[in-house]
Amino acid sequence: MKLGLTAQATGGHLDGAEYQRLRRLFRTNPWLKSRVPRFVETCRTTDEFWSYIKPKFETYQERRDYLSGSFNPILDALELRDIEAAKLVDVDLELMSSDPLTHDYITEQISKCRDKMDGDDYDGAITNARTLLEAVLRELEGRLSDETHKPDGELQRQYKRVTKLLNLDHKKKGLDGPFVEILRGFVSVVNGLAALRNTASDAHARSYSPDEHHARLAVNSSKTIVTFLFQTYEYQREKGLLVNEGGTTGEP
Repeated sequence: MKLGLTAQATGGHLDGAEYQRLRRLFRTNPWLKSRVPRFVETCRTTDEFWSYIKPKFETYQERRDYLSGSFNPILDALELRDIEAAKLVDVDLELMSSDPLTHDYITEQISKCRDKMDGDDYDGAITNARTLLEAVLRELEGRLSDETHKPDGELQRQYKRVTKLLNLDHKKKGLDGPFVEILRGFVSVVNGLAALRNTASDAHARSYSPDEHHARLAVNSSKTIVTFLFQTYEYQREKGLLVNEGGTTGEP
């Protein structure tokens, strides 16, 4: 953001779509939102930023100094607190990864969902949300099980198999009651995502046309579940609790 706006203010160019993605990052992440320069809040486009910065300072150097003063405190805070920038990303950075079990891949796919919602393609966003969940479940099952299951489109069965491999079966003894209730709720959410894709996405003949709040619900639900599964996998792998990862079955 700092480099891009500096270029925009000194005769260069910042891609408008890139600026909007970065702006959403600042505005949707609580830690960043409390520190974002005011002009990022008020300038929705690069043209609006240019209209703001041009009359404010006559020289390029004045503009560079102003933008450095605006963004350097955020960068200093990140360095001092040793915060990994990737962990601050909510869903809006355009990242590239082919491995479903990475922060980058999940972030990239959610970004695509949000891009479709921004373009009013709500059924496409629902399809992407389901596809993200499928990809993460498929990768987890492949890594944690010696058994081979042919893709059958049955998201519910696949989810149940994966939760057992991750020691997350809500019927398992020893799990805390409130946690069990949340896991039961996840089963219902997965069932809903599977059914919603069939009735409201662009993958099948639709029985109704979804609106933004339908798509946002599907995307956020998928994001919550895949992030939880991914972080559970990372935790159990680190603790040696996964059978096919060199450990023994343990608790989540």
